[in-house]
Amino acid sequence: MERGSSLLDIMNEVSARLDRVTAQPLAARHEPLGELRAFMLLDPLLAGLHKEYLDAKASRMQAQREFGASDGMTDMAVILEDSAWCAMQTRYMELRADPFLHKQANVLVADSYLEKEEQARKRKEEETWRYVQAVQTMVRMRDEDRRVAAGWWIIAMMYFSQAVPMFRNHHASHRFNLQAA
Repeated sequence: MERGSSLLDIMNEVSARLDRVTAQPLAARHEPLGELRAFMLLDPLLAGLHKEYLDAKASRMQAQREFGASDGMTDMAVILEDSAWCAMQTRYMELRADPFLHKQANVLVADSYLEKEEQARKRKEEETWRYVQAVQTMVRMRDEDRRVAAGWWIIAMMYFSQAVPMFRNHHASHRFNLQAA
């Protein structure tokens, strides 16, 4: 923000930044776009009207919690929500009537479905790869267990096939040490 800017300019700039920030999560969603959301990405006015509608809806819900459903404040909030809804729907119908914008929105919707399918395919591929790695690890562990068991059998066979034990008898040496001391 520049020095010497008027308060109105600063407020407009902040408002524009907020509008850009609120419009970004629509594209970052992982669910496929609907036609309304696609038009909102193409038309900032529709996105703004949608934001106003959501704000009016939140105000109506808050008024219902605070004042009850039969209060005059709640009635005003309902009227504001209905007005915002009608404005948003009117703009939506205007955009749908434009064949060029309608085609662009359909392309966005189709692309979002393709992207969702691609993500599902990649996720399935990763799950399959993890499964294959787990099976390979289990096979390696089983083979290792067999080698270890075979090694113990070989050691046992060598030990029991010796005429003279391979290891010293500790009990006899202990007695000898006691007598020598």
